[in-house]
Amino acid sequence: MLDDEAPGHQIEVARSWPEVDAAIGQLIRSRRSINTRSAYQDDWTKWRAFVAARVADLAAPGLATTTAFRDALAEQYAPTSISRILSSLSFFYAALRDAGLVRTNPFARTWLPRPEVGDLRRTPAVEEDVVARLEAAIARDDTRRGLRDAAIVRLLHETGLRRASLATLRRDQLRREGSALVAIVTVKGGKERPVRITERGEKVLAAWLAVAPSSPHVFPQERRPERHLALATINKVLTARSREAGLPDVAAPHQFRAAFITTAYDAHLYERDIQVAAHHASAATTRGYDRGQRGDDVFEQVAAFRARKSNK
Repeated sequence: MLDDEAPGHQIEVARSWPEVDAAIGQLIRSRRSINTRSAYQDDWTKWRAFVAARVADLAAPGLATTTAFRDALAEQYAPTSISRILSSLSFFYAALRDAGLVRTNPFARTWLPRPEVGDLRRTPAVEEDVVARLEAAIARDDTRRGLRDAAIVRLLHETGLRRASLATLRRDQLRREGSALVAIVTVKGGKERPVRITERGEKVLAAWLAVAPSSPHVFPQERRPERHLALATINKVLTARSREAGLPDVAAPHQFRAAFITTAYDAHLYERDIQVAAHHASAATTRGYDRGQRGDDVFEQVAAFRARKSNK
């Protein structure tokens, strides 16, 4: 038996691998935050598909398989995301090992090193011209998928939301406050926070919802509209559209978040307001997303202030 982080929660020992999947599902559902559950499910699904494609043993995949998986992630994700995904899978296998379902944890750091700390470079902020080229490429696609992708890019850009908050957004979380459209998004920790949608964002979103499948979710899966879009799908959307736009580098969801916060600092907004908009518990975390060059004009401003003061 395995004790989970949630008090009193246990995973029953499974006897076959289909039951192991069910046990992992049970573990994922025990997480308090819907965003955490979505991220964990996405990580497990990604790994299961990789193992199936290589016809490997899920119970003992071997170092060659886990290394190949880590290296494959590098083609689509930043080092920080790779480290998070590997940590999730290490958590799963540690649980299965403690339950007696596997002998070792193939994602333990002693077996599979994470990217070095020096490699965990900060995600760059997406540039305005990159967003313009992305939206121009998507605009050439007049299909339903094109309208969906246009809404995804626009909302990422103007709200700085994490991809999980956007993917899990429900239709009943869209509300009117006077003339403004507000999305009550689910953020880290399972808390709900309001995000105001701009007029441009509202138009793009309305165009998508007019043709979207009937679903409780704003961005449902195509084949199973009762479920929200998988987190990895947002990365795939940006990857495909970046290539269509002829961009030299693939845009990533977190780059939009970095751009939103950096632009807010550039606009000289109060840091506390930026922190609240980014849904951060600490201003230091918000500050870590700032990609602008700060302080270059301090000397000139101090000199100008002193000059004005001496002339009084």
